Amino acid sequence: GLLRTTRQNYHDRIATALIEQSPTSQTPDLIGIAHHQHAANNIEQALVWYRRAAEHATNAGSLREALEIVNRAFEILNEFEGSDNERDRQELELLITKQPVVAALEGYAGDEINRISLRGLDLAIALGERNKESAILFQIATMHEVRGEYALTQATLARRNLLIREPSDSGPIIENGELMACST
Repeated sequence: GLLRTTRQNYHDRIATALIEQSPTSQTPDLIGIAHHQHAANNIEQALVWYRRAAEHATNAGSLREALEIVNRAFEILNEFEGSDNERDRQELELLITKQPVVAALEGYAGDEINRISLRGLDLAIALGERNKESAILFQIATMHEVRGEYALTQATLARRNLLIREPSDSGPIIENGELMACST
């Protein structure tokens, strides 16, 4: 067989060719690119392309496929050799990609959505990603609202209000107000 490095070089060249074709293609082979990036040991790029593939499947309404793709990305996350901080950023992005898929497939009552949300929140806080922390807090508040846990909804939204820095950005303020109005 081929030497490992030779095989990785072939996969890298194939991934590059697929990427170069993608702007002209109606449906780029996102999974193919991710697969070849992974086989070329370009783990960070493989994760990016798997995430794009999962987002594409989600937007197309192929939720089970999106879940399979993002779960595949989580499997290769263990091969990521960057710093802990970089690895945590990759995990956070995958959790953000997975959250709406799980919410749509299983609803907000399941344990999985809670686990994803809390892990994402922990990572966003640790990484200082205030905007992502705010978005995750809104998802957690929504989860509590759907579960009928109104006091937790209100507490979570109050916590989110503390993160909103720019009063000129009325989007989060309006979101909070609308959800809070539902829980009172």
